[in-house]
Amino acid sequence: MQAFEVGFELAWKYLKNIVEENGTLVASPKSVFREAAKQGLLESPEVWFSFLTVRNNTVHAYIEELANEVYKFIKISFLDELDKVIGIEI
Repeated sequence: MQAFEVGFELAWKYLKNIVEENGTLVASPKSVFREAAKQGLLESPEVWFSFLTVRNNTVHAYIEELANEVYKFIKISFLDELDKVIGIEI
């Protein structure tokens, strides 16, 4: 769970840096994802919006059922999308 949280934070801040280096100031994760998609860095900002929702729900991970759902979601989709972000050349 913590690896997801850290990975998500690093990914959106990395994208923020790239977007801003390309001349667009952004502040929130949602604005970063929207602009990154406009710049062709992401295929779909909506996928990252769902990661943001999951990230915001991890504070409730003490609920076992929710923790299991978050883990499955991370395993299925987050790692693939994170690999794409890591592969972005600047």
